[in-house]
Amino acid sequence: MKRLYTPFKVNKLELKNRVIMSPMSIGHTVDGFIMDDVVEFYKRRAQGGVGLIIFANMQWDKLRYNPNHGAMLTDEKYIPSLKKLTDAIHEGGSKVFAQLMHRGRCANRASIQGEQAVAPSPIPGRFTHFEMPKELTVEEIKEFVDWQAEAAVIAKKAGFDGIEIETNSGYLYGQFFSPLTNHRTDEYGGSLENRCRFMVETLEGMRAAVGPDYPISLRVSGSDFMDGGCNGDDIAEICELLDKTGYVDGFSITAGWHESAVPLITMEVPHGAWAYLGRQIKARVKAPVAQGMRMNIEKAEELVDRGDFDAIVMGRPFLADPDVVNKAEAGKASTIRPCVGCNAKCLDMAMASKPIGCIGNYECNREEELEDENGLMPTEKKSEHPEKILVIGAGPSGMEFARVAALRGHKVTIWEKRNRTIGLSLYAATPPRRYDIRYFGQWLERTCRELGVEIILNKEATAEDIIAASKDYDRVVLACGSKASIPPIPRDPSVPIVHAWDVSAL
Repeated sequence: MKRLYTPFKVNKLELKNRVIMSPMSIGHTVDGFIMDDVVEFYKRRAQGGVGLIIFANMQWDKLRYNPNHGAMLTDEKYIPSLKKLTDAIHEGGSKVFAQLMHRGRCANRASIQGEQAVAPSPIPGRFTHFEMPKELTVEEIKEFVDWQAEAAVIAKKAGFDGIEIETNSGYLYGQFFSPLTNHRTDEYGGSLENRCRFMVETLEGMRAAVGPDYPISLRVSGSDFMDGGCNGDDIAEICELLDKTGYVDGFSITAGWHESAVPLITMEVPHGAWAYLGRQIKARVKAPVAQGMRMNIEKAEELVDRGDFDAIVMGRPFLADPDVVNKAEAGKASTIRPCVGCNAKCLDMAMASKPIGCIGNYECNREEELEDENGLMPTEKKSEHPEKILVIGAGPSGMEFARVAALRGHKVTIWEKRNRTIGLSLYAATPPRRYDIRYFGQWLERTCRELGVEIILNKEATAEDIIAASKDYDRVVLACGSKASIPPIPRDPSVPIVHAWDVSAL
């Protein structure tokens, strides 16, 4: 058995494996309360075999918050709805941590009910189009320490198995760590020890509130990738300092800030690219280290088997396929629906404060909407009236229709005029660093064939062919692709404009 699928301890909490689902904003919070569709989303991921789920962006600031963009830990009135979530995740077979988050200067007034954002120093940033934050006073920092301790207690009462404190992505604690954003001259600025003081006081207060056996972990950017900020050596030293307090039970390593110019999780970044940052930290700390950012299950197995890390953190792969762990552990990694790193329905939607989804998985974040009274999704139920179906076109849309129809018990045949499948998506995957797009089409073809879908290549469908074939099929579905258009961008008419397929052979 791969080491990735063996038990793992954080403090005294035992996890069934070493796969952690990273925190992600999925939407669907009203007045600080999470909705039932959030519960169903996470229950489905827990059933997929992941050992630990990090529930993202839980708010603890009693003045600066957005009640419709993240669950609240500011009052015990939120416990019943949170308990419904933790119970569902436990029922699904996973553990769950509450992630405490504060954006600091990364919050604009519109996102925190008109309040001015706060930060270690009054230094604006690009993420909020340079809105000016207010410098936290020492009294306010002390108040923040108390509020987080209270939030941890509420999380514990709500059934969360531990706490993760978010310091990554350029949020509040990262702003304190960084000399770029922390220009204070008091005990919270200047030396590295002073820049870590707020974090140490928070850990101390939280540990006193929840007890010695309750897990507390930190999510840390292994490097800010910001000019004048903390580099990898700085962050490793910070983690070593925090590890020596004895209050930290684990580190989860990411990379960069939201304002970083370096590509971090887009498809051109190789899987496991940021592991060097985590290895540097693991060499300096005693607490277990988990590595995340641009990860897939094959790379996760490799890194953990080699002993580079104690656990692996993944996020978007669980949007594409909630059963990643179950399939991989069973030796069926080829059946996992791939994430292509496009960010179109996940990160982009989260940044726009909209419910997330996945371009390759229609069911993602629609579990409550699509489940029947027995908890079954449409693709898990056979049709009472199976049909013989002809699909015209073996691009992504045609094969996805065929896949779903076959799962429902229909007999499907696809005609494709080319000598290959995946349609125009091949051209989208042709430019440099865009290859991952092909993985989805390849998975669709593989899955369709395994389900018994007949794919006939080099078969062009004329109107006469379709009319004739309709006598032998109960349904004909046209999925024969789209036509490209050139956007109305002003240009020099003497410059030729070509489409991707015109240059794909170059």
